[in-house]
Amino acid sequence: MIAIEFSSVECSADEDVKKQAAVKQMRALMSRLESAPKYHTLTAKDRALLIKEGYARDLVDNLIFITERMLTRPKSYDSQAVQPDSQDDLELGFNYAAFDPALFASNTIKAHFAQLSHGCCALCESPLAATQCGEIGHFRPVDLLDNAAIDKQVIQSRCSPYYALAYEQENLLYVCSACNEQHKVGLFPVTGPRFPKVAIENEHPLLVSPYHDKPRDYIRFNPFTGQAYSYDKVAAFLMATRQLTAPEVEQLIWSQPDVIPMQAYTGILCDTAKERDFSSWFATLDHQTQIHLSRGELSIDSYGLNRPALVNARRAFSAQLLSFYTHTHSAKSKSQHKNTVRETNTNTPNTETSPAQPQSDIPLTGYRSFAIDALNSWQHGVKQLPTLVHDVIKQPLENANNPSDEAIAAVRAFPMWFRSCIRYCVGESHLTQQDKRQLVFLSGQDAHYGQKPIEKSVFLAIDWLADQHKVIKVKSHRNIWETSFAELACSRAQQLTDLFSHNEVWVEGPFVPLAPK
Repeated sequence: MIAIEFSSVECSADEDVKKQAAVKQMRALMSRLESAPKYHTLTAKDRALLIKEGYARDLVDNLIFITERMLTRPKSYDSQAVQPDSQDDLELGFNYAAFDPALFASNTIKAHFAQLSHGCCALCESPLAATQCGEIGHFRPVDLLDNAAIDKQVIQSRCSPYYALAYEQENLLYVCSACNEQHKVGLFPVTGPRFPKVAIENEHPLLVSPYHDKPRDYIRFNPFTGQAYSYDKVAAFLMATRQLTAPEVEQLIWSQPDVIPMQAYTGILCDTAKERDFSSWFATLDHQTQIHLSRGELSIDSYGLNRPALVNARRAFSAQLLSFYTHTHSAKSKSQHKNTVRETNTNTPNTETSPAQPQSDIPLTGYRSFAIDALNSWQHGVKQLPTLVHDVIKQPLENANNPSDEAIAAVRAFPMWFRSCIRYCVGESHLTQQDKRQLVFLSGQDAHYGQKPIEKSVFLAIDWLADQHKVIKVKSHRNIWETSFAELACSRAQQLTDLFSHNEVWVEGPFVPLAPK
């Protein structure tokens, strides 16, 4: 990840008017409903009234107005843990279909942001220009916010409060689908209060932004393993334990990459003393300092910068880069030698030449931050690690994911657009029911949630880790058939809309009974 100099692109007057109107109406709808009573839903009549008042049909049909119950509210960076069933919250927002891609991901916008990032993913720096497979993503998620617990065991997914940033260009990134749809998803941890409790400019994001931060202050790369590491944390450790300055730390790591702690080659290669010293030092820090030094680590995890395919791509790139560097360096040495001989023969005083700067001589089409670390290590004469390490790191990283990240992995297995639309709906007469739960599609077209008046109800987010393999049953006027979350997630959005608008859908239990309010 490397810094990108942001600039906006001028859109047509028509597009600007549409963006402003959409944001204005979204805010007006939120203001209109924020004081509405809990446990109710919008009926077809309610939505028709809003459309009659002048609100856009696409916004009204995809407006989410529910009372959501958190069965588990984990301690995260911006909230404290509370007891289960302690609070039912009025949940307002929009699902994916409320946002018009033509206004934030048009060809003009996409081409501009691709140019800003030199045709590479703004997060992982993978080259995308040749295949033109990049897409526009949002730094702050606009439809669904995935708030992960500090221990990563629980993911709390809610409507995003950042809906009004959908068309804000500084919130747009040119990214690959792996970073955007399989890893970052709706993750956006902050420390302290989150918007709207504070203004956006007073919020303290923990994810590194390529526009507003200096990514290399937080994330750098081991040139031999291809892995990203949290430079902010490592630099602080080395400065504290070795009494080094920031420039001295940088030179030390380039000349001795093995000083980087917490680099998982394999278990047999860990320097236990170094790892123990690092862990002990970090444990002595106060909580706020630990959070402050976690931005690099959280960003690496949230963006998936150490996913196996990406690490292997960096290694392959490293082999090509080393070959090019060796050839360039050898050619320069010969050229300098010839010049020295010529100067000696003509009795010209010999002057000392400055070290070669291969960064300016070697064309880079991707992985620029990784290349900076690799090239500087090679300039220090470090070309390879010991043979044992070299042999091990060439093996596939099959166990690169931490088992404690299972909850996040389960969330990432389903598309965010799909997760933003699906909830359990439990009426007050069914709170203690354990054998099944009503499944709804949060759209005005849903037969149960969006069309008719229903009894007072609470809605629950899907526990994707526990429920992903449960049987889903669909009842039409003719028969009943079975499906699954995985099958539904592979459907087109219109197919799901049709399914939920004409059928009753539920998930087979067992479920834990809910307490009445």
